[in-house]
Amino acid sequence: ETFCPPRQREEAMVVVIGERTSLLRDEPITQDEVFQNPYWHYGSTLFIVLACFVGAVAAPGVAIVWSICGSFLAFLISFILPSACYLKIGDDGATSSSSSSSSRSGCAGEWLWRWFSIVLLIGSVIGAVVCMRQTVMKL
Repeated sequence: ETFCPPRQREEAMVVVIGERTSLLRDEPITQDEVFQNPYWHYGSTLFIVLACFVGAVAAPGVAIVWSICGSFLAFLISFILPSACYLKIGDDGATSSSSSSSSRSGCAGEWLWRWFSIVLLIGSVIGAVVCMRQTVMKL
């Protein structure tokens, strides 16, 4: 079983460390499709720069930009990313091999941590949206 798309099977290398499997690319990032098409590369770069410029000109002050970024990023860094990573790592570990999944299924509290992580993820996304809304409404 391989994890890479059919067009990259010759260019990719699968590394197994313990029970974890990772996909490494041998080719540099400049060989990617975005870099191969100059119109796509320069167009997306120009769009990002123009969007940042318009956002910087439209904001009346730095305090507003910091409050909007802080209201969302605080939830993202503190709750959303850790719980999403825990769920992703738990999925990869449970499906990596049959012997490890049978030994992990014996843990009685694993389902509790999984449900707690799901509830935390949903609650923190709702909290981030509410906090962002409150920040924007105060402007």
